[in-house]
Amino acid sequence: MKCQNLQNLTLEIRSNLIGPNGATGLGTGSGNCTNLTNLILNLCYNNICNEGIAGLSKGLTKCKNLQKFSLDVSGENNISCNGASDLGQNLNQFKNLTEIVLQLKQINYISQFQKLE
Repeated sequence: MKCQNLQNLTLEIRSNLIGPNGATGLGTGSGNCTNLTNLILNLCYNNICNEGIAGLSKGLTKCKNLQKFSLDVSGENNISCNGASDLGQNLNQFKNLTEIVLQLKQINYISQFQKLE
């Protein structure tokens, strides 16, 4: 996807079960839009998991001009604290951000004790 002149992008991809590969591809493709200043993504109910949120946010780090970012990944995305942490680390690379809106409802918390069997 080549969209060098695109500055504003809104994608409502709710309840499409794009999974982690779809989310990663979305991040990679959107990362080619290097002049994006405003990005709104609604990815509710897509089962993107930790891998998908990490791939999405890593791909978006190429959008160096991003100033406003809104992401809704609430509802059945199976994102844990690790995925939220990866998202935060990648968002830290956006030096021009002035506004962030995140909806991360239903983060699946798994403690170290629950992982042990």
